[in-house]
Amino acid sequence: MENRLCAAQNTFTGAITGYLYDAGGTRVAKGSLSNFNCSSGPGFAPTANYLLGSNNRPITELTVQPTADVWEHSNVYVLGNLLATYDGIGLHFQLSDWLGTRRVQTNSVGAIEETCANLPFGDGMTCQQTSLPTTEDATENHFTGQERDHETTNDHFEARYYSSVTGRFASPDPSGLYFDLALAKRIP
Repeated sequence: MENRLCAAQNTFTGAITGYLYDAGGTRVAKGSLSNFNCSSGPGFAPTANYLLGSNNRPITELTVQPTADVWEHSNVYVLGNLLATYDGIGLHFQLSDWLGTRRVQTNSVGAIEETCANLPFGDGMTCQQTSLPTTEDATENHFTGQERDHETTNDHFEARYYSSVTGRFASPDPSGLYFDLALAKRIP
């Protein structure tokens, strides 16, 4: 519906991931599928739910468990840009370049936890952790501040997905308007 990615299969593992959207087209959940289809009915097992903010960006990610959803992390946005992430370890600040791509992650006192680098179109992103006690990235938001789906390695740009491997979007712009990749906002 509305040209949204509803399912993707990992060619190496064969695992199928499904995506659910609300009436406005905003992704609200993802999960595993037993067979390749775009149905949220039988065969769909949710793995993550998202609580959305006023700008329809995911503010909080919850991992689905049998008894109750478990809080993973919450993001803090300022003027549409990711500023910080709060998780079980603490508060992490995201320092980004002019495109919004994360380059450095610090803790609440400013000590560097990790540095990140990538090639021009978002491919080959690598993050080097320092000796500070941190488990991994505090958030999946990397290239231009968009969420990277680990299942597909695509970046979720709300209306469509971007493949950093090919340097292209997976589908045409659904709005018919010019879509500025750097700002991730539609411009008439």
